[in-house]
Amino acid sequence: MKNTKPMHPVTNTLTTGFQLHQSGQLAQAENAYRQVLARDPANAETLHLLGLLMVQTGRPHDALRLILQAIESDSGVAVYHSSAAMVYMLLGNAAQAAACYRAALQRNPNDAGDWQNLGEALEQDGKLAEAETAFRRAATLQPGSAAAHARLGAVLERLDQLESAAAELRQAVKLDPNLAPVHRRLGSVLEKLGQPNAARISFGRALS
Repeated sequence: MKNTKPMHPVTNTLTTGFQLHQSGQLAQAENAYRQVLARDPANAETLHLLGLLMVQTGRPHDALRLILQAIESDSGVAVYHSSAAMVYMLLGNAAQAAACYRAALQRNPNDAGDWQNLGEALEQDGKLAEAETAFRRAATLQPGSAAAHARLGAVLERLDQLESAAAELRQAVKLDPNLAPVHRRLGSVLEKLGQPNAARISFGRALS
């Protein structure tokens, strides 16, 4: 008979908490996570998961404190930095969010989602040229993502790079023809470029 070691109590409780979390039993999951932290206060994975649960239950300040503790315990995990950035965005601190997304990307430089999120944080912080660079990287990593091309096109319009904006917006609606807001934005850009007929077509597609 095969001899298997019993699971460590902390690991067992964390696994139970995660399963409860995944199934939407948030109060029970929180209790399990807190049991783990009572035994192992620096358990980075548990600090992070409890932080995410705090976001789900409307406690962003508690979430940020826990996620920053997870980073202090294990700074090498990219997703901890991404989660901190997400909470900073919820709290309206785009500059700090951008710093955290940059930290995440130092650890996982090919994460297209984090490049796009970095672009959004930078755009919100008024750093449009840096946002363009981030959105362009996201679009390069995910050439089939209509959203990536749409965000790049939007920031290019704000930078008054209208030809480039139109090209990115055209690519976005080519990839997903059902993006009515992108058709409208493309129509607006085409109007600025002095192409009223093409603009009318785009506005019409936004309504269809």
